[in-house]
Amino acid sequence: MAHRGKENNLTQFSWRYRSPAKSQDGHHLFKLNFGYGIGFAGNGVIVSATTAIIPGLRLRGSYEDISLTANTANFKFDISSRIELGS
Repeated sequence: MAHRGKENNLTQFSWRYRSPAKSQDGHHLFKLNFGYGIGFAGNGVIVSATTAIIPGLRLRGSYEDISLTANTANFKFDISSRIELGS
């Protein structure tokens, strides 16, 4: 899979896996993404994992090792919630 990012003209080649099992709110229990990005900012590995084991709550961790001049890596952890109101 090739993906072109909007912010820094990054082309990403990646593999994605989504679990066949889903949570009560219909999201996959977990998703894994492994890739390699090439762009003006440098090139390197991109990895992310997302889980929706708790209904209404999504946890995502990602790691990027993309830099042109520095030997730095970025790790990010996100928590998001989803509340549905209705009758």
